[in-house]
Amino acid sequence: MKLHTFSDASTKGYGQCIYLRSVNAANKVHVTLISSKARVTPVKSITIPRLELQAAHGAVTLTQKVINELHLLNAQTYYYTDSEVVLGYITNTEARFHTFVANRVERICDHSKSEQWFHVPTDINPADHALRGLNPCRLQSSNWFTGPEFLWNEPIKLPRQPKHQISSTDKEIKAISLSTHHMQAYASIDERITRFSHLDQAV
Repeated sequence: MKLHTFSDASTKGYGQCIYLRSVNAANKVHVTLISSKARVTPVKSITIPRLELQAAHGAVTLTQKVINELHLLNAQTYYYTDSEVVLGYITNTEARFHTFVANRVERICDHSKSEQWFHVPTDINPADHALRGLNPCRLQSSNWFTGPEFLWNEPIKLPRQPKHQISSTDKEIKAISLSTHHMQAYASIDERITRFSHLDQAV
């Protein structure tokens, strides 16, 4: 059995949904929604990349809870987001981030590996429904209960994956400042002494 967790965020809210995927002896695939969660965005203004990262962090937290409660310790786990920025944060090995991003990336990496994270287009990301809501008719015809179509393929054919790179102008990257100190060399002790009016200044 495998767990596939999707996350998404917008200015209205952020959420996650988890699907349990199994394949029987006849090679028949079954996918079902087993857990989901949604929250409204904080009153305090927060950027979309940060909300997307918060949603990804929630995806890992919710998945770990499901694994523990359902005793699925041997289940393989996969995570999906439509944010290439978040994937850039998670797969980053060089840049250093400000506290908000750094803390959440660290927690995500504590419970998952970068190889477990994938990009999924927004239009097939079922977590998007948790943010915008659906009336009963649209809910029934959506992929909320079944997950995206690619989960039903055997083997799974993932959407084409872009390269996850962080923009050099990303405001979450912490600037590294270096200070230099110039040391002047003197040819002899006599030359050094002549530059000071008091002997204790030359020492």
